[in-house]
Formats: sequence, C-alpha cells, structure tokens
Amino acid sequence: MGQDEPPEFDWMVIFTDREELKWWDYLYPIHTRKGFRHCFALGYQPGSYHWIMLDWTSSHLQLWIYHPLQAKAVMSWAKNRPETTIVSYRPKKNKGSVFSFPILYCVEAIKRLLSIRGFFVITPYQLFKKIMGSGGTIIYQDGAKKWDS
Repeated sequence: MGQDEPPEFDWMVIFTDREELKWWDYLYPIHTRKGFRHCFALGYQPGSYHWIMLDWTSSHLQLWIYHPLQAKAVMSWAKNRPETTIVSYRPKKNKGSVFSFPILYCVEAIKRLLSIRGFFVITPYQLFKKIMGSGGTIIYQDGAKKWDS
C-alpha cells in the first residue's frame, strides 16, 4: 500500500449520542440529532491481528491498538449504548487532495481517515448520510431509529 493508497480493510464507524450537549448541538439543531452527536472508528488491521481505534473528542485524540478481545469489548460497549449505529465502510481512492472544513474534530478526523470528500459534511449525521451514499453498510442499529426523518 502506497502513501496515497487508502487502507485495504473495512472500518467500523460508530455513531452515538453524548451524555451532555455541546454548544454546537444548539447551533446546528437540525443536523446534530439524537444518536448522531459523536463518531469514532474501529478497523481491523489484517496481518497484525489487532484493531485500531481513532476517537477525536473535544479535549483530545485517542488512538488505540487493541487485541481482538479488547476490540470486541469496545463493540459491545457501543452496542449497549442507546441510540447507536455502526456502519462498515471501505475507503476508496480519491484523485487529488481532500479539502475539508478547517477545524479538526470527530467528523473531520473520520473523513480524513476514510478519504471522504465533502466540505459541507460537518456533523456526524451528515457523515453518516455521506458514508451510506458511498457504499457504507449498516451492521448494527439500535432499535427502529428513523434516521431519514
């Protein structure tokens, strides 16, 4: 895999809610909807038998390498949270640079990780819609959430 090549494995993008609302939830009330207020990614690295997790929060970046049992625990934790959606996505090669929103936060970190373009994709819900429109597959969804409403 070259420097400009996307990884040749799928990422699990986890969309979830937060316990407390942030200022941007009030600024973008239409787009920061319940169950889509935060996102992070977990990907299996073939050959290493380990999982990589990237989670950009408002206070810090978490980059973890997990043993498969630890990764399973993270997925169980996510599935036990209310309002969680997990999507599988394999990055595609894009020509040219990925120009993105100039502030780095959870959505921008995942967009860059997955080589997703979309200057106006700024909320977790918009990222979810972009991934689904680009070949993503829902592998878990809490309850009968109506995310198209």
